[in-house]
Amino acid sequence: RTHRHAHPIINSNLINITGVTYNHTGWYRCLARNEVSQQRSDRIWLDVICKCGFYNLKNEDLTKSCIFKQIRRMHIFLISLNRFYVSIMLNAFRCFFTCVMSVSVGPEQPQIDATAYSVTEQGYSALERRNISLTCQASSNPPSQYVWFYNNSEIYTGGQLTINTVLRGHAGYYACLAQNTFRNTLSKKTITLTPSVWFFPP
Repeated sequence: RTHRHAHPIINSNLINITGVTYNHTGWYRCLARNEVSQQRSDRIWLDVICKCGFYNLKNEDLTKSCIFKQIRRMHIFLISLNRFYVSIMLNAFRCFFTCVMSVSVGPEQPQIDATAYSVTEQGYSALERRNISLTCQASSNPPSQYVWFYNNSEIYTGGQLTINTVLRGHAGYYACLAQNTFRNTLSKKTITLTPSVWFFPP
């Protein structure tokens, strides 16, 4: 006979528990007896690990990725950061969670770098009929998305703009727009390409 918490649960030398839940957690022991005597086994502890899954909690200032783990009692957590409060009470599965938190920021002012023939005190220089790559970077969490403009017209989406076979007709204003879609914010940087194929900072 098998006992749980001193209460008999089955008259057999084998216990098969199906659909295990947290309620099955506890001490178990076996009682063997015949018409003459009886003996009890040592107790064993059955620890049910609850499988709680993965959650994301977000707002405009805070992202929390919470991974739930097993404990044996209920916990109440109150988290505060940037005036954002979360109160979570877990009692169905009695799990506790740990959170990795990161603040959403940016984008900061973008920086544009150019791969050119040479660099001078005035800016970047390049030979005609060569290729030029313009790279835009801005500090942001989550990472920025980039859009390029030429003379106020959108021409490309991505962090690196390549101009193949540079000609004097490519002269004008090139701007990189960095967007943080999570925060719905943006920042912009503009450079000038002169007819002599020089890049001048604004």
